[in-house]
Amino acid sequence: MNFYEIIKAIYKKEVLVIDKIDVTLCIILTNILKLDRNNLPNLKKIIQYLFFIEPKRYIMLLFVGIPKNSYPPFLKKVEKQKPEKNDLLLMKIQYILNWSTRELNRNKLLLDKVIDRNLWKNELGVKA
Repeated sequence: MNFYEIIKAIYKKEVLVIDKIDVTLCIILTNILKLDRNNLPNLKKIIQYLFFIEPKRYIMLLFVGIPKNSYPPFLKKVEKQKPEKNDLLLMKIQYILNWSTRELNRNKLLLDKVIDRNLWKNELGVKA
């Protein structure tokens, strides 16, 4: 089971079948469950036992401590951010105008609409 299936089972009070239970799983489940503000008072009481009882017992405590909800709240998966490709022409314009990255991001749409990329690449000596 992945984390979101486990959380769904905790909310709906369904049978939990977990292959490997360790402290990291307990920490991850607690971090995901804290995104629901209704759980915060319950988690505040439960988290005190995280490192003092077995991970299996901690998950049982989460199961008992979180109130039943037939519709678990929508918890968005956290995805890795994709690194943006650096546009060499915009980096050169940023350097020439002495802009910060924030100023470049703010003016990027305007620059894309206004400038003729081929002409500017030739003028600024950018090879792409």
